[in-house]
Amino acid sequence: MNLNREIIKLMFTDGVGNYRIRKFIEEYNCQIIETASQFSQKYKISSYNEQMVHDLSERLLDNMDSLRIGVVGFNDILFPERLKAILPPVNMLFSRGTFSVKSRMCGVTGKRIISNAEIALISSVAKNIAGRQVGIADGMALGTDAVFLQSYMRAGGEGAIGVLPCGCDVVYPQYNAFLFDKILYSGGMLISEYFIGSYPERYKFVMRDRIIAGLSDILLALGVENDSGTKITADFAASYGKRIINLKEGNLDKINGIFKNQSDF
Repeated sequence: MNLNREIIKLMFTDGVGNYRIRKFIEEYNCQIIETASQFSQKYKISSYNEQMVHDLSERLLDNMDSLRIGVVGFNDILFPERLKAILPPVNMLFSRGTFSVKSRMCGVTGKRIISNAEIALISSVAKNIAGRQVGIADGMALGTDAVFLQSYMRAGGEGAIGVLPCGCDVVYPQYNAFLFDKILYSGGMLISEYFIGSYPERYKFVMRDRIIAGLSDILLALGVENDSGTKITADFAASYGKRIINLKEGNLDKINGIFKNQSDF
């Protein structure tokens, strides 16, 4: 029995979210239960339809294969250890590119509208990180995300992870389409919790932010303002016990100095 297929069946079932799927994985690992069908019967999930979710799952996997999109489930050896304990739970990741997470990681989050001085600051920090074999987790958004990612790759960075609020086959925002190709060409990867063909929705951005925070040893944040995506990501990082560094003009040397030693992580 393929556990990932069973997880996908539950993902296709109305009313079954991340917490319930994690419960299924735990019971599977304890050999209490083996299939999504057994789980749905045990917990009286009336929306579960074995034939329907089986057909949907097989069609999805066939389409993913044709698009060269992979899947890494919670039990797979490649699943990032640092994501296993965060909440809300992350149970499965879909990916494009070579699935790899560096041992030292920085998350990136920040404002969409940035000044020339802030562009210079972001670019300098990104280049410094690229030269120290540090990977980055980036939300692929306009502004801070795009400038940081482009500067990192231009400096030879090879550990970029684009975390998406949509399916791995969906380019969002369209303005950054060139970065999607560059990240794959540079040896990085794109990851998402969502099925191919899934488009961005408000809650998906929040769920993406927790993955960026969870993957990171250090979160680099520009403009932590109330009710912003940057604030949401920083709040997740704080709750996970991650170090947060505010990118501010005038303290470039101090920021770059943080990444000189392995012990900084």
